[in-house]
Amino acid sequence: MSSRSPSGTKLCSYTQAPGKVRKNVTVPVPAGVVTPTVTCPLPSGFMKVSESLGRQRSGGHRQLRVLGMWCRRRSRPRLIAAGAVERRPLARVGCVIATAPFGSTGHDSSRTIFGAAALGKVSHADADRTLELLLAHGVNHIDTAAAYGDSELRIASWLRREPGHFFVATKTGDRDYKGAKESIRRSLERLGVDHVDLIQLHNLVDVIEWETALRDGGALEAAVEARDEGLVRFIGVTGHGRSVAAMHRRSLARFPFDSVLLPYNISQLRDPLYAEEFEALARACAERRVAMQTIKSIALAPWDGRPQTAATWYEPLTDPADIEVAVRWVLARPGIFLNTVGDINLLPRVLDAATRFDSTMPHGEIEERVARLSGEPLF
Repeated sequence: MSSRSPSGTKLCSYTQAPGKVRKNVTVPVPAGVVTPTVTCPLPSGFMKVSESLGRQRSGGHRQLRVLGMWCRRRSRPRLIAAGAVERRPLARVGCVIATAPFGSTGHDSSRTIFGAAALGKVSHADADRTLELLLAHGVNHIDTAAAYGDSELRIASWLRREPGHFFVATKTGDRDYKGAKESIRRSLERLGVDHVDLIQLHNLVDVIEWETALRDGGALEAAVEARDEGLVRFIGVTGHGRSVAAMHRRSLARFPFDSVLLPYNISQLRDPLYAEEFEALARACAERRVAMQTIKSIALAPWDGRPQTAATWYEPLTDPADIEVAVRWVLARPGIFLNTVGDINLLPRVLDAATRFDSTMPHGEIEERVARLSGEPLF
């Protein structure tokens, strides 16, 4: 279930094998399964699911009794029949990741967004296990790209199984109108959808490529055309490198992009120039209500010839305690989103850290933990 967390209030989510509760639905749990009580403050705009559900019966199963669980207020809960898709059982009681407005799009996205580069070279089985992990943590936003191997193909089955659950973003790396137009339509076909929520111009940092993409006959023209045709709803820009924040500000001055994406982590912000440019971009995004996505939250250092032990292009933090510090440091900054790691083996640690994030932790305590982490800028 994906839930708003007003004023930093944590919202609880419960998934009980083999049934589950999420996104305003209940599914049957076999008779005899004990469902524990979860207690959380009741946030404004949410309601307790009626205990009467526990007495309803469907197909010989009793409906899951939900106590202390919240769903968005609606006239009545929707019931979904069990057994349509065989799913790996989950057993989790905890708090889901909070949501926040994604810029001016009108969508409340989980503050931790799934970075689907992690799906580029994984099997269907691993991808399905990843989906269950995302659902259990309340993630409702996916960020993929045409260049991410099989990622779009893996996500297609998720979108069929969970229609309407995810805000879907993809990217085109083409710089000319024709190439970008074809790329956008190919992504729709690979994802198995008739539109996506967000199309992004991928890694638009090089000055010459920037001019090509944003001039008449460039990739931006194809993106705007796709938006006008209803193939995409919003348009964003992404990038890497030391000059990315400055280039994103140039992009926002040229066109009203709905979102930006760039690196933000402890090591990189130790570079004074990068930190200064990042702050300037953050101010511009806040003024324009542009969604600000951040990547490489758990980056430690470039590989620099060392054996690559993870699917990330940088050496990541791996100790759960260090990952928790890095994730807390990012999420402690209001108004930005954290896009997850590009390695599905590290993904659970990032999601667990995001789930445990406490916005009330004193800033000084976070900084004290950060000071103990060693690392170096990626660029």
